[in-house]
Order: sequence, then C-alpha cells, then structure tokens
Amino acid sequence: MSTITRKPNTADVNVGRRIRQRRRQLKLSQTRLGDSIGVSFQQIQKYEKGTNRISASALDRLAKVLGVEPGYFYSGWEHPVAGLSEKEQAQLLGDRADIVRLTTAFERIDDEATRRNLIELAEQLAAQAKSRQTR
Repeated sequence: MSTITRKPNTADVNVGRRIRQRRRQLKLSQTRLGDSIGVSFQQIQKYEKGTNRISASALDRLAKVLGVEPGYFYSGWEHPVAGLSEKEQAQLLGDRADIVRLTTAFERIDDEATRRNLIELAEQLAAQAKSRQTR
C-alpha cells in the first residue's frame, strides 16, 4: 500500500501565514489562541502550516479574536505588488494589518465627538511626523 503525501493548498498556506503573522503581532501563543476559539494548539499549528483547512466559522472566530475582518486573511497574497521585493511586500502587508486594526477599532466607537477627536489627533500626529521628516 503506497502512502500519498498531499501538499497543502497554496491558499490554505497563505491564510495560515496571515494567522501566524497576526498572532505574533499580538504576542499570543498558539495555546492561548486555540483556547480562545475552542481548538487545541496543535490545530492552530495545522492551520498556520496550511495542512488543515479552516472552516468559515473557525475563520470568523479567529478574525474576532485577532481583531481583524475575515478578509484580512486573504489580503495581499493573491496579487503581489509588482516591482516590490518580498521584504517590501511584507512591510506593506504589516501596514495593512495596522490599517485594518485601526479601522475596526474606530468603527466600534459610537460617540461622534470621540470619533472627531480621534481623527483630529491622527491628523496632528501625522503633521508632526511629517515636520520631523523634513528637518
């Protein structure tokens, strides 16, 4: 009887890579992430390697725990940015994760005055950063 080794699907590997990236950004262990969505750390390992596919409901739970939209796991890898090195693309993906995180948090703020204040603060910080760069 021959043993057939199946290679993980590229999409599953890429989704797993995004899970691992976000988990590490948040400094979560595989055990803690697994506990928070009701699976073992071994299952998280399999998700991250792409050896096990993730159901839509598990991906939704992961997104909530990791503070991102489910689409985050699919962003960036489908259409690599032409002309950028892998390192530059990774940097770009990291920036996107921050944008998604900020947008998700902003959408949870119901108070209009707080939202306005947050926008003004972001604009002030951006102006300060720009003035430091031009010195």
